Amino acid sequence: MTPEIGIVLVVTCLALGLFVSERFPLAVTALLLLVTLVGLNLLGGLPAAARLGIDLEGAFPSPEQGLSGISSPATITVLCMFVLSAGVQRAGWIERLGRSLTRMVGRSALRQVVVLGLIVGPVSGLINNTAAVAMLLPLVIDLSKRTNVPAGKLLIPLSYFAMLGGTLTLVGTSTNILAAGLLVDLGGPRLGMFSFSAIGAIVLCVGMLYFCLIGIWILPRRRIKDGTEGDPRFLVELRIPEQSPLIGKSLEENAFLTAHGLELRRLLRGGSVVADTPETTKLSAGDVLMVEALQESVAKLLHDERVRLEYRATPGLRSELAGESVVARVLINTPFVARRKHLRELDLEAEHSATIVGLHRSAGEARRLGNLVIRTGQVVLLLLPRHALSRLRRSQNLVLLEHIEHPYDFSHARTSLAIVIGVVLVAALTPVPIVYAALTGVLAMFMTRCLSPEEAYRSVGWDIIVLLACVIPLGITVSKSGTADWLAALYSSWAGAWSPFWIVFGLYVVTTMLTEVVSNNAAVVVLVPVAMSVASQVGLEPVGLVLAVMFGASTSFLSPIGYQTNTMVHATGVYRFADFFRVGAPLNLLTALATAAAVTRFFPTTAV
Repeated sequence: MTPEIGIVLVVTCLALGLFVSERFPLAVTALLLLVTLVGLNLLGGLPAAARLGIDLEGAFPSPEQGLSGISSPATITVLCMFVLSAGVQRAGWIERLGRSLTRMVGRSALRQVVVLGLIVGPVSGLINNTAAVAMLLPLVIDLSKRTNVPAGKLLIPLSYFAMLGGTLTLVGTSTNILAAGLLVDLGGPRLGMFSFSAIGAIVLCVGMLYFCLIGIWILPRRRIKDGTEGDPRFLVELRIPEQSPLIGKSLEENAFLTAHGLELRRLLRGGSVVADTPETTKLSAGDVLMVEALQESVAKLLHDERVRLEYRATPGLRSELAGESVVARVLINTPFVARRKHLRELDLEAEHSATIVGLHRSAGEARRLGNLVIRTGQVVLLLLPRHALSRLRRSQNLVLLEHIEHPYDFSHARTSLAIVIGVVLVAALTPVPIVYAALTGVLAMFMTRCLSPEEAYRSVGWDIIVLLACVIPLGITVSKSGTADWLAALYSSWAGAWSPFWIVFGLYVVTTMLTEVVSNNAAVVVLVPVAMSVASQVGLEPVGLVLAVMFGASTSFLSPIGYQTNTMVHATGVYRFADFFRVGAPLNLLTALATAAAVTRFFPTTAV
């Protein structure tokens, strides 16, 4: 070991220790690492370093190399994928998949887990898997409540399937993009969009089989504490329009109520209440459903083409509401507004450009909402154009309690999906670099107004971008200083007599262990150069060993801190720390074996 290698190992261990301890935010630790690496290079120019015989300039990155992480294609591509994922989310595609999930799964925990894998896995291969979990997490929690399946049976599978699905394509995780970029920087071949999709599909199938045969039985049966009990519910009316896909089906069989978290109060047909088993009655055009709904559900119902939210408004106001609209919860503040008026008599359009769409469920009983009396102190839901919010805030008659802007823009759904699919196909089928295809896709999102620049800024995980930009120079240091070759020699002396299968397996296990204590991207930066050196020393193709590192970093199941999606489901309070190890350890062993077998099958380990 040279002095330079010793210094690199000390700096690396200190950095990993700071990552583990989280004494500082990850981005701050990464920036400290970058400044240290470049600072050591600059110290190498001092006479003292030359007298000691330590080549710091040759071991550590120059300022230009240190800043290369900011302009790295890997960093830019990850940033673009955040924006492209946000465009798909903004268009409501994840929400639609969630509704499909509710209709498909029934009340069987096993069936729900299988359908989760079939939906979450492929979705996580196309958009950032952390974003997919963030969007589906509330839907899965609601599904568990509605179907009486313990949330403990569903949330760990959601996280694990998202991780496994992220291995399907190059853009599934930031780890994949980073590892592929390091492979090229170190002289290896460029990986295509679907270069390792077959391996990812095998690993995903192994995960699904594991949960069907073993995991479903050892997952805890804990239920999530209902955090919505204190949230107010409102009475709203929904009309079944002509050509609705609900026509001819009962509410029981189409799971419409479950998908939106609604409770049916009554079903009206031709002005009469359907008293007998309304849930099993076949729906007809013109039927009216009076339901109880949360404020968030009402915002989503506005854009559900299967029903039409009932409210009174002039054609001019309806035209405004078809644009950017807001569902606001307000308090009737003065008797002047509601002096024993029925809902049908109350007109808020002239002064507030608003209409009432829901009444608090304590409003009373009546066949139609329009017959209920509005009183001072009552809480109602208003629907109004977004531009009318400022006027509502200044009102002396109405007190704005909360407002929800609908997060989805279904008018750009097809466009946003076409853009993402176009980026994937261009990167997969043409010589165009993925970073250029992704940048073009982001530009297309802006030009077609699927996403505004402000929304794009908010969608980016800037902590991940800073982390990538700052740890990429660590990979340069590990390679430049000879540390990668030294570590590879140690591993080769230990595993040199092993078959390629066990060499790949060993690298996978080492990467998984390291990922459990540091970030997955930091693990990749340290171990990809080592994998390249191991390949050259034992005479194997480097791609397979780099894939072992990539898959090991992307499938860390042993703890809630090993991966972002694990942390998200652990934050729900359903799981204990040990649950992840009990469920994840067997799966990690199976995926390690499956990855080693698939890598040695699809990437022949011929001599370099």
